Parts: sequence; C-alpha cells; structure tokens
Amino acid sequence: MQGVASRNMGRIGMRIVFDAGLLALLSGMAACSGDTTGPGGAQDASSGTDSSPDALLPGTDAPDGTTGAETGAEASPDAESDACSSQSVWPQNAAGFTYERSGGFVAPPPADAGCNGADTIYQFSVGSRILTKLDCSFSGRSANTVHLSDGAAAQIVTSLQALVTSCPENRCGADAPDIALTVQPASGSPIVYNSDFYSGCQGQIVRPPYISFGSLTGLEGVLNGIVTSACRPDGGADAGSCSPGLPDGG
Repeated sequence: MQGVASRNMGRIGMRIVFDAGLLALLSGMAACSGDTTGPGGAQDASSGTDSSPDALLPGTDAPDGTTGAETGAEASPDAESDACSSQSVWPQNAAGFTYERSGGFVAPPPADAGCNGADTIYQFSVGSRILTKLDCSFSGRSANTVHLSDGAAAQIVTSLQALVTSCPENRCGADAPDIALTVQPASGSPIVYNSDFYSGCQGQIVRPPYISFGSLTGLEGVLNGIVTSACRPDGGADAGSCSPGLPDGG
C-alpha cells in the first residue's frame, strides 16, 4: 500500500509542476500579445494608425499650422493655378502709348486755365519719335512737343520694357491720383493698364489689368525729365528739340 501511495504522490507532484509551468508560459504569451505598440509608438496592428503620444489626430492643428490628416502632405499642384502672375506690358510691335494722370490731393488749376481738372498727359509715338506733354496744374495749362534724340527715345522704350502687370493690392488707398497707361500695338485694340493703388477698394473702383503705382510714377519721372531737359531755355540737345504746343495745335 505504501508503494502505491508513493507512486500516486509522485504523479501529483509532477502534475503540479507541469501545470505551474504551463500557466507561466500562457501568462508570458498573453503579456506579449497585449502590447502592440512597443517602444516609440509603432503602428497599431488592428487599425494601422499611429498610437504614439505625439500622433496628430485628424482635424487637429499641428504647431506648423497643418491639420491632422494633411500633416506632411504636399500641396496639390492645382493649388496655385489661379495665382496672379506678372506679364510684360510693352509688346515688341508697340506703336506708342498714352500716359494720363488725373485727380489726387492737389490744388486745382485756375478757372481760366482752359482744362478740366488737374491732368497730366504724355503721348509717345515709336515711329515718329515724338513725345508730347499736356499739363494742367495749379500754375495753369502748358503743352510741349519734343522730337526725341535716339538716346531719349531708347530710354523711354527701355523703361516701358521693364514694366510688368501687378496683382491687386489688399488695401484701399486715398488721395493718390488716378493713373492709366494705354498701350497701342501696331495692330489691334489698345490695352489700358490702371494703377493698382485703388485696386483693393470695395466695388473695384479701377479695373485690371494693373501696374504698380510706384512703377507708373517712376515712368512719369523719366518722361518729365526728358521734356524738362529738352525744353529748358538753353536747349537740351541730348534729349531732343522742344517746341511749344501740340502737333494738332492743341
């Protein structure tokens, strides 16, 4: 009987040891299968999403201003398709232009000046190399015609070739004059370019295409310098010859 009892006790002991080992093995497997992220926030096996603490949830803003679902994504190639771009103003076959400045916060001309408002008008002909200026200011009305030298004519064309269109300004200014440059090609209809100074005003006071206000006033500086030089009392031979009045008698 004692032998049988000893054998039974041995079997029980072995079973306890086996069950304990099996329980430890199963506990280890459960622990491994429960951690699907691992160090550094690996992807969740069930959802394929980043479960790390630093992961950006869809719809939330990142420090760089991007949104959860868009973080790291490149902008669509069509995102800037409607962006304003600069275009050349002076065509190769240009025949001439008219530059007109009117209004602004300036004193009006005298009542007997014979002109309407404070206007300054320049006209340039490529073929005849003639530049005219009609000015109505607080000092009265004046008109001059300049037969340009080769150098002065080239200076004007170079200034025009540098002009490009501008985008509308996101503001509405005040007290500046209206400026328009009308370019006449050798064939076809003239194109009117307005100053962008008032381009951001509600109701769109002036229509595109635009040229920056600074570029247009810079062009006027060139034109005025040539007329002033040619029409000075001692004669500005470098700029050309000047005569009072306009070619049409105006």
